[in-house]
Amino acid sequence: MYSEHLTSAIMEDQQATDKVYEQVLTELSRSGAVDDEEQNGTLRILACILSARAALSLVALAELIEIKPETLRESLQNLDSIVYLPEDDKQPGLRTIHPSFGDYVYARAPQHLRLRATLGHEALARGCLRRLGQNDLSFNVSQSLSSFTPNSSTIPEIPLSLVYACLNWAHHIDCTLDSTTFDVDIGLVFRSKFLFWLEVLSIVRKTSAASGLLRIAGSTVS
Repeated sequence: MYSEHLTSAIMEDQQATDKVYEQVLTELSRSGAVDDEEQNGTLRILACILSARAALSLVALAELIEIKPETLRESLQNLDSIVYLPEDDKQPGLRTIHPSFGDYVYARAPQHLRLRATLGHEALARGCLRRLGQNDLSFNVSQSLSSFTPNSSTIPEIPLSLVYACLNWAHHIDCTLDSTTFDVDIGLVFRSKFLFWLEVLSIVRKTSAASGLLRIAGSTVS
């Protein structure tokens, strides 16, 4: 009997929480406040936050998905009951407030608000490869004075978006619907940036992750 009451209470709590989520998301399009494109853009941003493998800063996510930080903040500022948004744009910590939001928006939300589970991974996979292809991933990204000396104990300031891309590109590709669509982009990036990528992993003391990332990529693309 106690178990039945507990189950019923949990279900009622879930239903109440779901109503809050639906109300907040519905407000995005109510009274013509935003158009369909803006609403879809906000849902895509939420998908990226849910799919991120580490808490990003607003600037880092903006750089990964090619959107201005101020535009990203504007898209999220009315979702404070769903998303924790650090006051400092460069401070990591961007995340959904409660894990149940992911369960809701992937499975229980009305169809027009529901997200594909792969949507955020697809956007972040493209974003990571695009970020790796940018000019700041270059020779001597560690700013070392000599190749014969070890990395400084003081880690150079490398943008969080670049570090995130170096560590997570393959994981996001592995979670997409069709990983083979990334073949060309992977080839373009790593043909010229492979050693620079390894250097970043060395700087952040994650060189041990390199083989695993390459193994994931090798098993998921043609």
